[in-house]
Amino acid sequence: MFRMAGMSVQLRACTCLLMVAISISESGAAVDAKKVKKLEFYLHEQFISEPGYPATDVLAASATGNTSTYAFGNLGISEQVIRDGVSNVSTIIGRAPGTFQPNKQERTFALYKLLTLQTKEWNGTLVVFSDWISDAPSNEWTVVGGTGTFRMMRGYAINTKADGSAQTAFITFKWEVFLTPY
Repeated sequence: MFRMAGMSVQLRACTCLLMVAISISESGAAVDAKKVKKLEFYLHEQFISEPGYPATDVLAASATGNTSTYAFGNLGISEQVIRDGVSNVSTIIGRAPGTFQPNKQERTFALYKLLTLQTKEWNGTLVVFSDWISDAPSNEWTVVGGTGTFRMMRGYAINTKADGSAQTAFITFKWEVFLTPY
């Protein structure tokens, strides 16, 4: 009798482990390449107001009185235009309001954005943040969730300079966003 009870416990333990393994594989612990959704768009940032193109970044508060964008303790707000192409006359498909705070290390920022997209295919928001390095050719962002089309999504984004520079009145970034369901 004792031997049969021991076998039954082993069988139950194996069944339990099998159920856990099935549960993990069904929950998406391993990313299925077919479920990854890729978005591509361009974020247009304007430093100096021009007719028809207002500045998109503004220093909102300065703790020390130093109005340099990079001064520690400053707080900035921004709202860039999201377009479907690199040209500043390509179709507007959304907006990207956010905040930026310089880190102690020069030329890095804590950036938080709410990417709001409105197209036939994409309609909703994505919450993203990054420790952004202004001199880097590209930066990686964490996508922590969204609404609408992007509900229950997470992932990462890479933005790469596509046009302009710190010496021009604008910079355009190509965004590649990779999303998977939770």
